[in-house]
Amino acid sequence: MEGTSLLPLPQGLQMTHLEKLETSLMIHVLSTHPTCRCPLCHAESDAVHSHYQRYLKDLPCCGQQLCLQLTVGKFFCQNQQCQRKIFTERLPEFVQPWAHTSNPST
Repeated sequence: MEGTSLLPLPQGLQMTHLEKLETSLMIHVLSTHPTCRCPLCHAESDAVHSHYQRYLKDLPCCGQQLCLQLTVGKFFCQNQQCQRKIFTERLPEFVQPWAHTSNPST
Protein backbone atom coordinates (compact mmCIF):
# COMPACT_ATOMS: atom_id res chain seq x y z
CA MET A 1 0.00 0.00 0.00
CA GLU A 2 1.20 3.44 -0.91
CA GLY A 3 0.30 6.62 0.93
CA THR A 4 0.76 7.25 4.62
CA SER A 5 -0.47 5.70 7.84
CA LEU A 6 -3.15 8.41 7.74
CA LEU A 7 -4.46 7.05 4.45
CA PRO A 8 -3.15 3.68 3.32
CA LEU A 9 -3.80 3.41 -0.41
CA PRO A 10 -3.84 0.49 -2.85
CA GLN A 11 -0.83 0.09 -5.12
CA GLY A 12 -0.91 2.60 -7.99
CA LEU A 13 -2.51 5.39 -5.95
CA GLN A 14 -0.45 8.18 -4.45
CA MET A 15 -1.40 10.95 -2.04
CA THR A 16 -0.07 14.17 -3.57
CA HIS A 17 -1.04 16.63 -0.85
CA LEU A 18 -3.32 17.38 2.09
CA GLU A 19 -5.29 20.60 2.27
CA LYS A 20 -7.01 21.94 5.38
CA LEU A 21 -10.16 23.81 4.47
CA GLU A 22 -12.45 25.70 6.85
CA THR A 23 -14.58 22.70 7.85
CA SER A 24 -12.90 19.77 6.12
CA LEU A 25 -9.68 18.05 5.13
CA MET A 26 -9.13 17.54 1.38
CA ILE A 27 -6.76 14.73 0.43
CA HIS A 28 -5.55 14.81 -3.17
CA VAL A 29 -4.94 11.32 -4.59
CA LEU A 30 -3.45 10.55 -8.02
CA SER A 31 -3.60 7.27 -9.93
CA THR A 32 -0.19 6.36 -11.33
CA HIS A 33 -1.27 3.32 -13.38
CA PRO A 34 0.36 3.54 -16.84
CA THR A 35 -2.25 1.27 -18.48
CA CYS A 36 -5.88 0.38 -18.00
CA ARG A 37 -8.35 -2.21 -19.35
CA CYS A 38 -11.48 -1.16 -21.21
CA PRO A 39 -14.51 -2.08 -19.07
CA LEU A 40 -16.41 -3.19 -22.19
CA CYS A 41 -13.95 -5.31 -24.24
CA HIS A 42 -11.17 -5.70 -21.61
CA ALA A 43 -8.43 -4.68 -24.07
CA GLU A 44 -5.46 -3.08 -22.33
CA SER A 45 -4.62 0.49 -23.33
CA ASP A 46 -1.75 2.87 -22.63
CA ALA A 47 -3.20 5.66 -24.81
CA VAL A 48 -4.14 8.41 -22.35
CA HIS A 49 -6.93 10.72 -23.51
CA SER A 50 -7.02 13.04 -20.48
CA HIS A 51 -7.50 13.01 -16.74
CA TYR A 52 -10.70 13.08 -14.70
CA GLN A 53 -11.31 14.19 -11.13
CA ARG A 54 -13.75 12.53 -8.79
CA TYR A 55 -14.69 13.85 -5.38
CA LEU A 56 -15.40 11.36 -2.62
CA LYS A 57 -16.43 11.70 1.00
CA ASP A 58 -15.00 9.49 3.72
CA LEU A 59 -15.45 9.09 7.46
CA PRO A 60 -14.64 12.19 9.55
CA CYS A 61 -11.13 12.54 10.95
CA CYS A 62 -10.30 14.64 14.04
CA GLY A 63 -13.71 16.30 13.89
CA GLN A 64 -13.24 17.34 10.26
CA GLN A 65 -15.15 16.05 7.24
CA LEU A 66 -12.72 14.07 5.08
CA CYS A 67 -12.92 14.63 1.31
CA LEU A 68 -10.85 12.93 -1.37
CA GLN A 69 -10.04 14.47 -4.73
CA LEU A 70 -9.19 11.44 -6.87
CA THR A 71 -7.50 12.06 -10.23
CA VAL A 72 -7.72 9.11 -12.63
CA GLY A 73 -6.94 8.62 -16.31
CA LYS A 74 -9.24 8.56 -19.28
CA PHE A 75 -7.97 6.24 -21.99
CA PHE A 76 -8.66 5.54 -25.65
CA CYS A 77 -9.80 1.96 -26.29
CA GLN A 78 -7.37 0.60 -28.86
CA ASN A 79 -9.66 -2.25 -29.95
CA GLN A 80 -11.10 -1.12 -33.29
CA GLN A 81 -14.13 -3.43 -32.86
CA CYS A 82 -15.08 -2.04 -29.42
CA GLN A 83 -18.06 0.32 -29.21
CA ARG A 84 -16.43 2.28 -26.39
CA LYS A 85 -13.86 4.70 -27.79
CA ILE A 86 -12.92 6.47 -24.53
CA PHE A 87 -13.20 5.11 -20.99
CA THR A 88 -12.36 6.23 -17.49
CA GLU A 89 -10.01 4.23 -15.29
CA ARG A 90 -11.80 2.20 -12.64
CA LEU A 91 -10.37 1.40 -9.21
CA PRO A 92 -12.65 -1.29 -7.72
CA GLU A 93 -10.20 -2.00 -4.88
CA PHE A 94 -10.63 1.61 -3.68
CA VAL A 95 -13.96 2.96 -4.97
CA GLN A 96 -16.82 1.49 -6.99
CA PRO A 97 -17.88 3.13 -10.27
CA TRP A 98 -20.29 6.01 -9.64
CA ALA A 99 -19.88 5.74 -5.83
CA HIS A 100 -19.52 8.90 -3.73
CA THR A 101 -17.56 7.23 -0.93
CA SER A 102 -14.50 5.01 -0.85
CA ASN A 103 -14.88 1.28 -0.16
CA PRO A 104 -15.14 0.30 3.51
CA SER A 105 -11.92 -1.13 4.97
CA THR A 106 -11.81 -4.89 5.16
